[in-house]
Amino acid sequence: MKKRLLSLALVLVLCLSLLPAALADEKPPLCDVYQCDGFYITAKPYKLNSTKYKLLETNATTYHFYDSHILVETANVDENYVNRRFVQELNLADKDGNIVLPEGSMYYKAGDFTSYLKTGRYGPSEGLMAFWDGKSTGDNSDNLLMGFMDYQGNVVIPCQFDFRRTNAFHDGFAVVETKDERGDYTGLIDKTGREPFKARVVGPDGWNIAVYTFLGSSNSFGHGLISAYRIDYDAETVTHGYVDGRGNMVLPLVTMDESVYKSIHSDYWTAYAEGKIDGYLMPTQNAWSRFSDDGYAVVFDLRSGDQLAYAYAIIDTSGNVVGTFRDMEPYGDATYGGFHDGLLHVRFIDNRGNTDGSGYIDTTGNVVWREDTFNMGAGNDYSCGVMVTSGSRVLDKGGNVLIPKGIFEDMRSFHDNLSLAYVGAQPYVLEIHQGTYSGSGTVYDPRNSTSTPTQPTAPAKYTASAPSTGTTTVQDDGETKTVLLYPAGTVITLSDGYEFSSIENLSSGHLLSTAGLKSFSLPNDGAVYQMFIVTGSGASEYVYAKVEGGAAPSQPETPKNLAYASTQTVTVNGKAVEFQMYALKDAQGNPTNYVKLRDIASVVNGTKAQFEVGWDGAVNIETGKAYTANGTEMKTPYSGDRAYSPATAATNVNGSAASLEAIVLTDDAGGAYTYYKLRDLGKALGFNVDWSAEKGVFVETDKPYSGT
Repeated sequence: MKKRLLSLALVLVLCLSLLPAALADEKPPLCDVYQCDGFYITAKPYKLNSTKYKLLETNATTYHFYDSHILVETANVDENYVNRRFVQELNLADKDGNIVLPEGSMYYKAGDFTSYLKTGRYGPSEGLMAFWDGKSTGDNSDNLLMGFMDYQGNVVIPCQFDFRRTNAFHDGFAVVETKDERGDYTGLIDKTGREPFKARVVGPDGWNIAVYTFLGSSNSFGHGLISAYRIDYDAETVTHGYVDGRGNMVLPLVTMDESVYKSIHSDYWTAYAEGKIDGYLMPTQNAWSRFSDDGYAVVFDLRSGDQLAYAYAIIDTSGNVVGTFRDMEPYGDATYGGFHDGLLHVRFIDNRGNTDGSGYIDTTGNVVWREDTFNMGAGNDYSCGVMVTSGSRVLDKGGNVLIPKGIFEDMRSFHDNLSLAYVGAQPYVLEIHQGTYSGSGTVYDPRNSTSTPTQPTAPAKYTASAPSTGTTTVQDDGETKTVLLYPAGTVITLSDGYEFSSIENLSSGHLLSTAGLKSFSLPNDGAVYQMFIVTGSGASEYVYAKVEGGAAPSQPETPKNLAYASTQTVTVNGKAVEFQMYALKDAQGNPTNYVKLRDIASVVNGTKAQFEVGWDGAVNIETGKAYTANGTEMKTPYSGDRAYSPATAATNVNGSAASLEAIVLTDDAGGAYTYYKLRDLGKALGFNVDWSAEKGVFVETDKPYSGT
């Protein structure tokens, strides 16, 4: 034992001599609280209090909490939403899972709009949310027009702004595309929808007198300033710098003649070296040139005379240079990057222009620490005093581990002291609190060298008016759960400090109202009830209970037409792809598999066999055209065997009716999904489907259907 401890100590000394304390990365179990130096982080299971909505996919930046709200979308999307022009509903949820807006308040549309949505540019900010009403469009149906509503669903500014140039409010202003007599241009609006100043001034002859161009596709105000350049056509000058909300260029950084501006082709470094421009600081077209909450912005330093020198300056809101750095470049979030908590995420550039690791610098430009061995990746900016790395590890500003990697998945940066992460399929809300935690629950303190969670004695979360008579089990989300059995008339009463976050009848899926509820009388209906009990500190527990011997809940009739769940692996162009198919069985029990049309369309997209899918009362397939995704691909909103009906709608291929046998499965919300035999699709659409003992079922998109 002594020898083992000595070896461990030697390993730790070697590690700590090379790295911050962050690599003391021992993984504790999932805890309710993570105690840090002067603050603590609670981890509370998150559940939306509505079955209509679900969280957005986790690779979206909108997966963040902003203004203590997070975007959610409708949980079930049926194939017929093509009929609604690929429109899907959005809403906002708070940190407790409450849906904030009235249903039908805002929508999004598959396609380019989805890409913009994922950047976080439309996120809630300063009490307003950029939204699309599901119908307002510009000169074509894809040019969606956006407005702004408050968090009660009241429209404050009607839909009128091009979605591609609409940004959230910061410091009371939003960058949007607006119009004047010469057409569209990018301007500013205040929270009443009025322009505080004209970003484009047109003279009586119809020609521009002056134009402000705001730098970057997702630019916004910070400390009352926004980066821009101004072309003065009367003075024939161009000025780069920072503009206030009244249109004053309060921080002019670089000025040049208009003729120089047109001739240098954005090579400001050479122009400065040749003495053609005045000033040596130039805002970038990225988020880090926005003045952050710290009051600092990063700009190009032109004095090197060479863009490849990777030279930058750090300025304050008065335009003073407080620091410089070179052979590095900012490496933060494309929308919200920049200085946070006094630190800037950078990557180092070697003398050949290659990336040489990354790290953090302070506001003077000095390197605070390097992260090369942490494999953190881009987008890991500090916020709320902490930083989230790959592996969902949480570090403090010194690089010390607060929450080790591997406990949570898909954790995003903290905003407003909130973050969202997953443990398996269960989402958790993580919240930062000031002080020292003194409540109940499991607590992990990274400052404790034993890395052992403490277990404070917790009071009983609830009492039952009668003792349990035994237990049984139930399947919930694919897991076996223990169910407490109680006699009829049993009342569950919560202890002080606890509340019902939700109560669900697992037989019907019905969610009961829990507002202000402190006790719950178990119904004598034979159903299992899932009670989600929480405290304000984040401690939580799922309790499953039912009345023993209660009347059995009504069982649905076994449908006459039953499709059997049949997950199948198909080799597509040499790559194994798993499809969630459904099979029909003949009288002898022999199965015939059917595949969802949109699944196969998404898999062969980009190949010779690609095809588009549309719906106008009939299923319309167009071969040779790129497929437009609608969000239902390679997933289903149901599991297990499912009732089906033969498809009655026609299937057209390139405008002509096709004789293809199809079945339709519907989800619990009535959404319809059409399935076809894979061989039938190959024959009708011109790609090969075959089977061999070596490969099993395989698809070759570059070969015609062989019919074997």
